[in-house]
Amino acid sequence: MNDGEQFKFWLMEKYPDLLDGTRDRLLGYGELLREGTDRLGIVSRGDRDRVLMRHVRESLDPGLTRRLHDGEAVLDVGAGGGLPGIPLAILRPDLRICLVEPRERKVAFLERTALLLKIPNLEVWMGALEDRPRVSTRTLASVALSRGIRWTEPMVRVLDDLLESEGRVIRFGAAKGISGVEVVPLQTDPSRAIQVWPREAWVHLSGAR
Repeated sequence: MNDGEQFKFWLMEKYPDLLDGTRDRLLGYGELLREGTDRLGIVSRGDRDRVLMRHVRESLDPGLTRRLHDGEAVLDVGAGGGLPGIPLAILRPDLRICLVEPRERKVAFLERTALLLKIPNLEVWMGALEDRPRVSTRTLASVALSRGIRWTEPMVRVLDDLLESEGRVIRFGAAKGISGVEVVPLQTDPSRAIQVWPREAWVHLSGAR
């Protein structure tokens, strides 16, 4: 069974009410990731033939999707090729997701992907987090999400201006206990977890590993 077939079976198990159009857009994103890997190295070339089961599946892990509230505004910081922000935007049209990415070639890939897959609840911001992106001119984000970056002190300081007063940081990382942080092992890989950092914890995030 190839990557796409395995992913479809996984989707049917975890999200049985998913519409065919949503499933097809997720599969289409997998194809764009493969093309982007050939041209731009979007993901590791060794993962080219398993982008759906390794990367998109992790981005849609129920441990993450169940912790994003209806209608939330989400910053995907260091979005790279759009993981996890693009799969989340496709699965959850109620979310408003801003992909924050400083590299021009990656931004071009993200913008092309959003256009081809017709994802209306997605926007792309070219720049670093320190450039203070906004999901809209009126709304602060409630979640800052990251899958593969290391947070720095300047980035954390900027969150005060970008997140609501009860805003959370959600990181992918090791499945180990962290004081004051909810750690949820991923169903897709129990050695990894999402870490849900409330404000009182993420203000110290710059020292976390």
